[in-house]
Amino acid sequence: MTTLADIEEIVSAYANKRKALKALINNYHDDISKLKDKHVDAIQAALKDVEQLNKSLTKTINRNRALFEKPKTRRANGIRFGVKKEKGKLIIEDEEKTIALIKKHCADSKQTLIATVEKPIKSALQQLSTAMVKRLGIKVEDDVDAVFIKSADSDIDKLIDAIADPNIKVKELL
Repeated sequence: MTTLADIEEIVSAYANKRKALKALINNYHDDISKLKDKHVDAIQAALKDVEQLNKSLTKTINRNRALFEKPKTRRANGIRFGVKKEKGKLIIEDEEKTIALIKKHCADSKQTLIATVEKPIKSALQQLSTAMVKRLGIKVEDDVDAVFIKSADSDIDKLIDAIADPNIKVKELL
């Protein structure tokens, strides 16, 4: 039969292995921290360079919109750039008239376009074509072409966006 001393011997071995595991994990975290410290300054500098070039590219595209009439976007070196249509702000001047026109022209989808309180649903109406929106008597405001720059590598974009937030430290993002 196993004695309490035998169990305590196993407990001692278990405790020692846990201590060794904890030491390995602590060493791992220390090494990661040192590696981050080693590279964080270079990464922050590179992020600032990319942010400055992004602003410069945005300004350049804005000043040369004529180059982006057709096609509105281009692709070079893995980056899509140009102008794109932003969702405009829907202005419904006469809700009753708009509801009647939705019922007339969009009878199949009136439940998704009209709230049960008989009020047009702007988010659903924004999904309609411009021609249909006009046919429903809705004006579109702030419907402008906006500059956009999008990389195939979105992880870098997240870092670029985060660098602009003074509350986030780049070291924490890595």
